[in-house]
Amino acid sequence: MYEEAIGRRGVLQSVALTDIADHLAALPQLVAEYRRRSPVRGEHG
Repeated sequence: MYEEAIGRRGVLQSVALTDIADHLAALPQLVAEYRRRSPVRGEHG
């Protein structure tokens, strides 16, 4: 019973980690997109 609970928790954790890794991998793209759309203060005078 305990092993099953631990196994489930491990699966949930690895899924969460994969999700976080995906978000982190997408961050630079999102930042670049955001910077392209809105002029950052100080850069364009």
